[in-house]
Amino acid sequence: MANLGAFGPVAFETSDARVLTFQKLQKRRKGRYATFEVINHEQLLQFLTVELATVRFEIRLHHRFCDPKAELGRLQEMLQEHEAHMLVLGEEVFGRFVLEELSEGRERFAPNRVLMHAKAELSLKEYR
Repeated sequence: MANLGAFGPVAFETSDARVLTFQKLQKRRKGRYATFEVINHEQLLQFLTVELATVRFEIRLHHRFCDPKAELGRLQEMLQEHEAHMLVLGEEVFGRFVLEELSEGRERFAPNRVLMHAKAELSLKEYR
């Protein structure tokens, strides 16, 4: 059974049988601290907040299951529109994120120059 995922209007699946999948998922959160200089003492740290989460993953787009050129165009529009979208992977709802960075790779073309296979690496930032 495959797990489904989606980032806004772009849906993908985690399955060996389908090639519209995500890979290399990394979620990152970190704390932010202020450093204070104190005369004749060691520095002191003060916790400020937990920063917004970032998520990075790669999706593969194959012509048998989608139109890779159209999906890349949809991702480019999402980057330009700078709107928040829900990120859902399987049963886990990560929350609302914006597409902060998009890297594209056009990997295979048919003899008639139609894009057959592409990859996209998405960098998302939590939106509150």
